[in-house]
Amino acid sequence: MIKFVDLYEKTLKENGYKLTNQRRVVLETLYNRVGEHLTAEEVHQLVKMVNPEIGLATVYRTLQLLSELGLIDKLNLDDGVVRYEIGEMETKHRHHH
Repeated sequence: MIKFVDLYEKTLKENGYKLTNQRRVVLETLYNRVGEHLTAEEVHQLVKMVNPEIGLATVYRTLQLLSELGLIDKLNLDDGVVRYEIGEMETKHRHHH
């Protein structure tokens, strides 16, 4: 997972952001659930297991930022609920042998 973290930290730094603990936990949660389409609320419930103090608003802001930077994909499915998954960039790196 070190390569995964380094890849995202580099992208964040290039755009003037830091890889905060909250951002790291959100990214790791999505990374560990690759292929799943999680809502912000589902991400929040999962990250609270690692970081109980993290608030839903922080998760929303983090997801928005990561989506804008192309690190995660924001999906608008037919059910009208916005969902998120790890970005295609990471999927390509993860499956590379």
